[in-house]
Amino acid sequence: MGYLIILLIILSLFFFKRKNLKYYFIIIVFILAIVAFNFEPSKEYDLYRHFNMLDNCRLYGFNYIINHPDYENLPVGATYFYLSSLIPTNGFLPMVTTIISYMSVFIIINKFIEEKEWKKSAILLAIFSFLCMYNYLGLISGIRNKICISIVFYILYKDLIEKKNFVKCMIGYIALALFHPSIFVVIALRLLLLVKDKKLQSIIKILLLLWSFLKNVILSILSKFNNFSIVSYIVTKMNSYDLAEATAVANVPLYTFVYFTRNVIILLIFLEYYRKNKNNKRFETYLIFSSYLICFVFGALREYHFFIRMSELLLLVSLPITIAFFSYTEPKKSIYPYSQKIYNTLLKLFLIIESILFLIFYIVGQYQILLWGIIIWEN
Repeated sequence: MGYLIILLIILSLFFFKRKNLKYYFIIIVFILAIVAFNFEPSKEYDLYRHFNMLDNCRLYGFNYIINHPDYENLPVGATYFYLSSLIPTNGFLPMVTTIISYMSVFIIINKFIEEKEWKKSAILLAIFSFLCMYNYLGLISGIRNKICISIVFYILYKDLIEKKNFVKCMIGYIALALFHPSIFVVIALRLLLLVKDKKLQSIIKILLLLWSFLKNVILSILSKFNNFSIVSYIVTKMNSYDLAEATAVANVPLYTFVYFTRNVIILLIFLEYYRKNKNNKRFETYLIFSSYLICFVFGALREYHFFIRMSELLLLVSLPITIAFFSYTEPKKSIYPYSQKIYNTLLKLFLIIESILFLIFYIVGQYQILLWGIIIWEN
């Protein structure tokens, strides 16, 4: 019954009219929030540890978490967990996290599709791929990284496409980095956008592709600033992210392959969209950032944690590009109109197949335990 509900939730997307998609978003968030609230994690899940943290916060107060080794350099994260501990039921933590994360993404998607008459098929394809390929269990169990990734996508859209105040957006980036340190990567990539020279941008992309081979050099440079506690913390975390540690908690080759195939499809869509729209001034900065992120992600193949986490951000960043790309109509006077149509159709087919395979992968490997949340809700 649980599997049927999952399929109905996703497939019902195709029965909503374009103007009513915002209601679909609300329904989806409500259902996912209820499942998250009822999720009872076993000891191998991060959420089990987070629940223990909430219990200790209730006993010992804010001083406990702000002095905890995992949070002493992350005051925003510590505050979020402390505020969550003020609510007596632990289930509110994953529930609120789910609402914030999915609403951050859906608000941007809804805003984007209302700006222009994009093809409905392109909109549905992007939403379908997001629902299938976004790691929901990773969100409600891991909490910190996924919520930051969703919110940073929201800020990136405001910053790079809507051209909102840079200082305010940077404050948002820094606040999220003090929630989870992975967002320092986003800050670094955002600052690289200040480089306007095309040749230097090409060099930056090459360096980003090779960054994991330069990791020791990066750590050596950062170590010179160890007097700053946050820098020392980042260096410690980067050193702790090794293959042995990752292998202990996940099937590294399998997850790397699965995410790699998704990233390749995103790359192909990006390259085709960039070829046709590289002179689009409104999207120019967003596309450059996307290219930097793509280079960083593929350069992180040897660094499992960075690869997986930044791949999730890449999925979100690709959503507007996916909608715009599959809404594009090749001019009739194009030199290769038919071959281009065939290629675009193949990309669409690959994305659909990859989305379905991802959903199967998650259901078989992860979501079975979440079905208990649906069953509890039903009863």
